[in-house]
Amino acid sequence: MKTFGKPIAGVVLAVLLSCGASSVALAQARPELGQVRIPYETFTLPNGLTTLVYTDHTAPTVFVGVWYRIGSKDEPVGKTGFAHLFEHLMFQPTVNRPTEYFTPLEAVGATGLNGSTTTDYTNYIQTVPTNALDRALWMEADRMGHLTDGMTQALLDEQRAVVKNEKRQSELGPGRAAEAQFLKSY
Repeated sequence: MKTFGKPIAGVVLAVLLSCGASSVALAQARPELGQVRIPYETFTLPNGLTTLVYTDHTAPTVFVGVWYRIGSKDEPVGKTGFAHLFEHLMFQPTVNRPTEYFTPLEAVGATGLNGSTTTDYTNYIQTVPTNALDRALWMEADRMGHLTDGMTQALLDEQRAVVKNEKRQSELGPGRAAEAQFLKSY
Protein backbone atom coordinates (compact mmCIF):
# COMPACT_ATOMS: atom_id res chain seq x y z
CA MET A 1 0.00 0.00 0.00
CA LYS A 2 1.37 3.39 -0.91
CA THR A 3 0.93 6.26 1.53
CA PHE A 4 0.92 9.84 0.32
CA GLY A 5 0.86 12.79 2.68
CA LYS A 6 0.40 12.85 6.44
CA PRO A 7 -1.09 9.91 8.38
CA ILE A 8 -4.71 10.31 9.36
CA ALA A 9 -4.18 9.67 13.08
CA GLY A 10 -6.97 12.08 14.02
CA VAL A 11 -9.54 9.94 12.20
CA VAL A 12 -8.36 6.80 13.99
CA LEU A 13 -8.47 8.61 17.33
CA ALA A 14 -12.01 9.84 16.59
CA VAL A 15 -13.13 6.28 15.80
CA LEU A 16 -11.58 4.98 19.03
CA LEU A 17 -13.20 7.73 21.08
CA SER A 18 -16.60 6.97 19.54
CA CYS A 19 -16.43 3.41 20.90
CA GLY A 20 -17.93 4.69 24.16
CA ALA A 21 -17.58 3.96 27.85
CA SER A 22 -17.81 0.19 27.45
CA SER A 23 -14.34 0.16 25.83
CA VAL A 24 -12.94 2.30 28.62
CA ALA A 25 -14.44 -0.01 31.25
CA LEU A 26 -13.02 -3.07 29.50
CA ALA A 27 -9.56 -1.46 29.29
CA GLN A 28 -9.65 -0.66 33.01
CA ALA A 29 -10.79 -4.18 33.94
CA ARG A 30 -8.27 -5.96 31.66
CA PRO A 31 -5.20 -3.69 31.25
CA GLU A 32 -3.17 -6.58 29.77
CA LEU A 33 -5.37 -6.44 26.64
CA GLY A 34 -3.68 -3.21 25.59
CA GLN A 35 -0.18 -4.60 26.03
CA VAL A 36 1.46 -6.61 23.29
CA ARG A 37 4.74 -8.33 24.10
CA ILE A 38 6.58 -10.05 21.29
CA PRO A 39 9.91 -11.59 22.31
CA TYR A 40 12.65 -10.79 19.81
CA GLU A 41 16.39 -10.43 19.57
CA THR A 42 18.06 -7.38 18.12
CA PHE A 43 21.63 -6.88 17.02
CA THR A 44 23.62 -4.68 14.69
CA LEU A 45 25.82 -6.15 12.00
CA PRO A 46 29.35 -4.75 11.39
CA ASN A 47 28.01 -2.85 8.34
CA GLY A 48 25.49 -0.99 10.54
CA LEU A 49 22.39 -3.01 9.56
CA THR A 50 20.08 -3.28 12.57
CA THR A 51 18.54 -6.75 12.67
CA LEU A 52 15.47 -7.96 14.56
CA VAL A 53 14.79 -11.68 14.86
CA TYR A 54 11.56 -13.18 16.13
CA THR A 55 11.29 -16.96 16.11
CA ASP A 56 7.99 -18.82 15.71
CA HIS A 57 8.15 -22.51 14.83
CA THR A 58 4.42 -22.91 14.08
CA ALA A 59 4.85 -22.51 10.32
CA PRO A 60 7.63 -23.61 7.94
CA THR A 61 8.05 -20.10 6.56
CA VAL A 62 10.22 -17.07 7.22
CA PHE A 63 9.22 -13.43 6.85
CA VAL A 64 12.00 -11.23 5.50
CA GLY A 65 11.48 -7.49 5.64
CA VAL A 66 13.95 -4.67 5.05
CA TRP A 67 13.15 -1.07 5.93
CA TYR A 68 15.26 1.80 4.63
CA ARG A 69 14.96 5.07 6.56
CA ILE A 70 14.29 7.09 3.46
CA GLY A 71 10.95 8.19 2.14
CA SER A 72 9.24 11.02 0.36
CA LYS A 73 10.15 13.49 3.15
CA ASP A 74 13.78 13.15 2.03
CA GLU A 75 13.12 14.32 -1.54
CA PRO A 76 14.32 17.73 -2.75
CA VAL A 77 11.83 20.58 -2.36
CA GLY A 78 9.61 20.77 -5.42
CA LYS A 79 10.57 17.28 -6.60
CA THR A 80 8.45 14.24 -5.87
CA GLY A 81 8.50 10.57 -6.67
CA PHE A 82 12.20 9.81 -6.22
CA ALA A 83 11.72 7.53 -3.19
CA HIS A 84 8.93 5.68 -4.99
CA LEU A 85 11.05 5.37 -8.14
CA PHE A 86 13.92 4.00 -6.06
CA GLU A 87 11.51 1.43 -4.58
CA HIS A 88 10.66 0.23 -8.09
CA LEU A 89 14.27 0.18 -9.24
CA MET A 90 15.21 -2.12 -6.36
CA PHE A 91 13.08 -4.86 -8.00
CA GLN A 92 15.07 -4.67 -11.24
CA PRO A 93 17.86 -7.05 -12.35
CA THR A 94 21.40 -6.77 -11.02
CA VAL A 95 24.69 -7.90 -12.52
CA ASN A 96 24.33 -11.14 -10.49
CA ARG A 97 20.64 -11.72 -11.29
CA PRO A 98 19.45 -11.06 -14.83
CA THR A 99 15.73 -11.27 -13.94
CA GLU A 100 13.41 -9.09 -11.91
CA TYR A 101 13.52 -9.69 -8.16
CA PHE A 102 10.26 -11.68 -8.07
CA THR A 103 11.25 -14.51 -10.42
CA PRO A 104 13.83 -16.42 -8.31
CA LEU A 105 11.75 -16.12 -5.14
CA GLU A 106 8.47 -17.16 -6.73
CA ALA A 107 10.32 -20.21 -8.11
CA VAL A 108 10.92 -21.42 -4.54
CA GLY A 109 7.38 -20.67 -3.32
CA ALA A 110 7.69 -17.17 -1.89
CA THR A 111 4.52 -15.21 -1.23
CA GLY A 112 3.66 -11.65 -0.34
CA LEU A 113 6.52 -10.10 -2.29
CA ASN A 114 6.04 -6.36 -2.24
CA GLY A 115 7.49 -3.00 -1.47
CA SER A 116 6.07 0.30 -0.33
CA THR A 117 7.15 3.87 0.12
CA THR A 118 5.84 6.18 2.82
CA THR A 119 6.82 9.61 3.99
CA ASP A 120 9.39 8.13 6.38
CA TYR A 121 10.62 4.86 4.87
CA THR A 122 10.78 2.45 1.96
CA ASN A 123 10.39 -1.23 2.70
CA TYR A 124 10.54 -4.60 0.98
CA ILE A 125 8.79 -7.72 2.26
CA GLN A 126 8.42 -11.37 1.38
CA THR A 127 7.56 -14.66 3.06
CA VAL A 128 9.62 -17.63 1.95
CA PRO A 129 9.81 -21.32 2.87
CA THR A 130 12.45 -21.82 5.56
CA ASN A 131 14.71 -23.63 3.10
CA ALA A 132 14.75 -20.49 0.92
CA LEU A 133 15.93 -18.07 3.62
CA ASP A 134 19.49 -18.04 2.27
CA ARG A 135 18.20 -17.10 -1.18
CA ALA A 136 16.03 -14.29 0.18
CA LEU A 137 18.88 -12.85 2.26
CA TRP A 138 21.34 -13.15 -0.64
CA MET A 139 18.91 -11.33 -2.93
CA GLU A 140 18.42 -8.52 -0.42
CA ALA A 141 22.19 -8.15 -0.11
CA ASP A 142 22.61 -8.33 -3.88
CA ARG A 143 20.17 -5.52 -4.56
CA MET A 144 21.78 -3.41 -1.83
CA GLY A 145 25.26 -3.84 -3.26
CA HIS A 146 24.85 -4.37 -7.00
CA LEU A 147 21.68 -2.64 -8.17
CA THR A 148 23.44 -0.06 -10.32
CA ASP A 149 25.58 -2.69 -12.05
CA GLY A 150 22.48 -4.06 -13.81
CA MET A 151 20.71 -0.73 -14.42
CA THR A 152 20.07 0.46 -17.94
CA GLN A 153 18.47 3.61 -19.28
CA ALA A 154 15.61 1.50 -20.64
CA LEU A 155 14.86 0.04 -17.17
CA LEU A 156 15.02 3.50 -15.61
CA ASP A 157 12.66 4.94 -18.22
CA GLU A 158 10.24 2.01 -17.83
CA GLN A 159 10.03 2.36 -14.04
CA ARG A 160 9.77 6.14 -14.24
CA ALA A 161 6.70 5.70 -16.46
CA VAL A 162 5.20 3.11 -14.07
CA VAL A 163 5.66 5.40 -11.05
CA LYS A 164 4.10 8.34 -12.89
CA ASN A 165 1.13 6.18 -13.86
CA GLU A 166 0.68 4.94 -10.28
CA LYS A 167 0.72 8.55 -9.07
CA ARG A 168 -1.94 9.50 -11.62
CA GLN A 169 -4.10 6.53 -10.61
CA SER A 170 -3.75 7.40 -6.95
CA GLU A 171 -4.69 11.03 -7.50
CA LEU A 172 -7.79 9.99 -9.45
CA GLY A 173 -8.93 7.40 -6.87
CA PRO A 174 -12.27 7.66 -5.06
CA GLY A 175 -12.16 10.06 -2.14
CA ARG A 176 -8.74 11.48 -3.01
CA ALA A 177 -9.99 15.05 -3.32
CA ALA A 178 -11.68 14.84 0.10
CA GLU A 179 -8.59 13.23 1.65
CA ALA A 180 -6.34 15.93 0.18
CA GLN A 181 -8.65 18.64 1.57
CA PHE A 182 -8.61 16.96 5.01
CA LEU A 183 -4.82 16.66 5.02
CA LYS A 184 -4.43 20.36 4.14
CA SER A 185 -6.46 21.27 7.23
CA TYR A 186 -4.74 18.70 9.46
